[in-house]
Amino acid sequence: MRSGNGPAIGKTLELHARHRDGREIAVSLSLSSVSLHGKWHAVGILSDITERKQKDDDLRAAMKVADAANVAKGEFLANMSHEIRTPMNGVIGMTGLLLDTELNASQRRYAEAIRSSGESLLALVNDILDFSKIEAGKLELELLDFNLHDLLESFAAPLAMRARSKGIEFNCALEPNVPSLVRGAPGRLRQVLTNLAGNAVKFTAQGRVSVRVSLVSETAAASVIRFSVQDTGIGIPREQQEMLFEKFSQADTSTTRRHGGTGLGLAISKRLTELMAGEIGVNSQAGAGSEFWFTVPMGKIAPPKSLTQGSAKPAAPASPAGVAFPAVRRQGARILVAEDNVVNQEVALGILHKLGLRAEAVADGGEVIEVLRNMPYELVLMDVQMPEMDGLEATRIIRDPQSPVLDHQIPIVAMTAHAMLGDREHCLQAGMNDYLAKPIDPRALIEALNKWLPPEDPMP
Repeated sequence: MRSGNGPAIGKTLELHARHRDGREIAVSLSLSSVSLHGKWHAVGILSDITERKQKDDDLRAAMKVADAANVAKGEFLANMSHEIRTPMNGVIGMTGLLLDTELNASQRRYAEAIRSSGESLLALVNDILDFSKIEAGKLELELLDFNLHDLLESFAAPLAMRARSKGIEFNCALEPNVPSLVRGAPGRLRQVLTNLAGNAVKFTAQGRVSVRVSLVSETAAASVIRFSVQDTGIGIPREQQEMLFEKFSQADTSTTRRHGGTGLGLAISKRLTELMAGEIGVNSQAGAGSEFWFTVPMGKIAPPKSLTQGSAKPAAPASPAGVAFPAVRRQGARILVAEDNVVNQEVALGILHKLGLRAEAVADGGEVIEVLRNMPYELVLMDVQMPEMDGLEATRIIRDPQSPVLDHQIPIVAMTAHAMLGDREHCLQAGMNDYLAKPIDPRALIEALNKWLPPEDPMP
């Protein structure tokens, strides 16, 4: 009354009141002060908010149901990812081992077709998983320093082979003023390039597909780089271009369409480009080919010091299938494979033996602990989902100083079909050193082995 101020002035309070018919209702009381004839007075506005509160309660209940549905969907996708990736690892892995044997021309053609189909199915699974992560807002970028020239070279090789099999030309060029050493998200950049160039090859019957990389602008710290994929394919009518980057959308949705697909590739490419703070677009006319382009800002990094004499990498051995892999630094190292699927055991052991390593397999975490109690190994490739004892629990026991294993610090690399967001973190939190998702890429496996195998053999 003296100052016109008070703890409730200028605030809205939610209270319970009794209606004149005896019901208890929710109300809001808004208080303010006003000066009249030199004195302060309180002005209160009382409102019945029963209906609003009921709507809020209904909304919270609906959100709770939606959250539960999202959790269920996430668990379903995680299980589906595991159940699909496990046999896919067997299909692709065994086919790779088969291609490393002596085959006649027909047998090699059949095996290549199996591997190509398996990789196409895996790409579809990855698209669905990526889309689910994007929809949930849980797709994250891994920012790394990398060589853009090397990325383009490795990206272009399989697409050039696919184009050659169709009788079309494929070329990829990096303009001289584009920096080679950059910082960005190489995995996602490669994914967008593969989506766009893969579509270009698919929709081009004759002519060529060209990938061009150019510099848009640069500062002392960053460069904006433009990636363009041009083709001489069927082109896209202008009225259909706006919906191309929408989920599940395709230019040709008829039952007589010649080209398949889920309609997710371009939608994912758009979201990934936006996550990388870039833009994406298309220039096309029906029957006159297409150009899909995107721009991405990338950080600059200083060039590494030149290799000193004697530090050159070992030569990469070529397999009978003609595929060259980097060498494993520790030839003859002893590896323990924990894998409950018999086919995947054979795949892992087959790859490791071809790399010049000694390897044995066990079927669950309990067997891992038992073997490591009595036998010295230099690295464990650990599946996560196994019967009796899973890989996470086995890892925790190995890392426990009170457990009976011989080496509590033995390198452990997850080799798992769990490939959802957070799976890598769960493995690292359990005490694992690294993570590989199935189907296993031999190059990624070699990189992990070279990173984590001890430099010298500790065994006599």
